[in-house]
Amino acid sequence: MSVTAILHIVKVEMQGPSRDSSAAVASPPLATPPFARRLVVGFMRHDSSEQHAFTVKQPLDKPVHGNFQRYYHIRNPAGLDASASTADVHPALALDSRVAAILRYLSSLPKGLQSVTNALDIGCNTGKLTILLAQTLARQEPSGELRPICVTGVDIDPTLISQAREAAARARSLHRPDEELQGAQPETSSQPPSAAQPHLPVDAAFFPSVFPLLFGAVPAPRRINDADEADADTKRDAVHCAHLCPPQLDFVAAEWVNLHSRDAPSPFRYDPHELSLLQTVDTAGYDVVLALSLTKWVHIQQGDRGLCKLLARICSVLRPGGHLFLERQEWRSYHSAHGLDPTMRHKIRTLQLRPDGDFEWLLDSLGLRLVETIGYGTGLGFSRPLQVFAKRKEVSVTMAEHFMCDSEEGLPWAARSSASHA
Repeated sequence: MSVTAILHIVKVEMQGPSRDSSAAVASPPLATPPFARRLVVGFMRHDSSEQHAFTVKQPLDKPVHGNFQRYYHIRNPAGLDASASTADVHPALALDSRVAAILRYLSSLPKGLQSVTNALDIGCNTGKLTILLAQTLARQEPSGELRPICVTGVDIDPTLISQAREAAARARSLHRPDEELQGAQPETSSQPPSAAQPHLPVDAAFFPSVFPLLFGAVPAPRRINDADEADADTKRDAVHCAHLCPPQLDFVAAEWVNLHSRDAPSPFRYDPHELSLLQTVDTAGYDVVLALSLTKWVHIQQGDRGLCKLLARICSVLRPGGHLFLERQEWRSYHSAHGLDPTMRHKIRTLQLRPDGDFEWLLDSLGLRLVETIGYGTGLGFSRPLQVFAKRKEVSVTMAEHFMCDSEEGLPWAARSSASHA
């Protein structure tokens, strides 16, 4: 077939059938060879018209830090407390089973939920559990006043933190407005904070879930760092939003293990001002720290010393009597990360510590005593133990300081337990 014939085929294919129906009937259909049709498609794809323009999607970065997109769509969102009747609980009020287990444990303590004023969720992803915890911990007193509590979610991926902030705005928008600000008497729908319920308070789903999409989310209160320097608009904003639940919920993008260095692993970038605020909150300390499905990724990326530094950092920010809720991944799950990056296999081979035995010994050496296992995750591949560790009143800071320093000194205790040889 000549070049002229091929160009004629291209012209006919791109213009479509003739508008003259009689001509179309009179002319027999021209058979187009397969190679010519492929050529036609090529011409159409490279046509300069906007109608045929197309783009090639760039491959997404692999979640080598455990920063999975749509993580809670992959993992079973879990649900209602096993002791609750599913017929009596609306799906909009369902809790993740881990949050329900944490609430049950805290409510069983002598001081109950009253003792929790600051909580930290390390590796919060898109903030689903962080928001649920904030909504259930920040319960109203019998007087109708909201008990103050500050919940902070931290993740290494700024994109996930942005999604978490959007989710928090939607949660605030669905909550019942404070009728006291409008001169009305508050309803008594909220339970006392000591009652750890297996579901969200009814006030958390006061508006339909579609409202934030239709009308936009309610803005979060702006932080006032200095009352003397804050302008009138900022103060009015803070007062107007003080009734929102959760009122003191913040998400920060940071590499929390090495927060003091201010370095961000590629390709992430962090806000220096937010890092400074996070350090200030860390210095004040927390009553509760969550490290859920986090240890594997820190262990692989930063090695045995990085894991020790993570545990030492947790010990340093926990107040005496505070609690760590740890959901560690088992050693066999480490090998599922081989395909995420060419270096992962080598990093895993260099590890000496193992989740079974070694982690508990390290935490005990740092002053965090294992209390009990309060539950297991649900969903295929996510049946992981949820353990509670309590910080002793008197803790030696020598080992914690040794772990947190950047010394290249070896770790002679790394193969202490039999689990290390597994």
